[in-house]
Amino acid sequence: MTEPAKTYRRPRARLHSWRRLVLAALVAPLMAWPPATAHAGKKIHPSWMEADASRKTVKFMLVSGWNANNAALNYNGYFEGGMTIVVPVGWRVEITLRNRDGNYSHSIVVTVPYLPDAIPENAGYRDAAIKRAFTTEPEKGLFANTEDTLRFKTKKPGKYHLFCGVPGHGRGGMWTLFESSDQADAPYVLLADGVEPGRE
Repeated sequence: MTEPAKTYRRPRARLHSWRRLVLAALVAPLMAWPPATAHAGKKIHPSWMEADASRKTVKFMLVSGWNANNAALNYNGYFEGGMTIVVPVGWRVEITLRNRDGNYSHSIVVTVPYLPDAIPENAGYRDAAIKRAFTTEPEKGLFANTEDTLRFKTKKPGKYHLFCGVPGHGRGGMWTLFESSDQADAPYVLLADGVEPGRE
């Protein structure tokens, strides 16, 4: 009797394992950025934050060019993610931007959190990750000694950038972090370890 011909079978388990490794390598950087805010840095309730727990509303006053940090490309002195604004899910947020930089215009757009090597040259209203979460004409910005207010509601958990949409400013470090958290019971601000002094 002759033995039946052997058939070749693709090593499925090995192929699937290889695919899982590639997928994990691609996803890992996205999961790790931006850095986790819990249990890190200095938690503060700054003078420029006004919260009303009964109405679930919070107001922030951000000043662009508040000091000389990062050649004045900063919000209240903070830049490159040195500050994280944390707001509970379901709260209404009001952020007023006042530009006191006499040399440049500035803006705010609430964007997705960009990877360090994928920060765009500029950002407009179409780049807003939350509806209506941008100051007027973000790519042009506010002139010196003017201000504008953006209002939105935190509807779901997520991490974002507060990003200056004026060309070159975001890449120059004029961005910080905003988090809509389902773990927080009240708004607060988190300052990263070693951050340059800013407004508190």
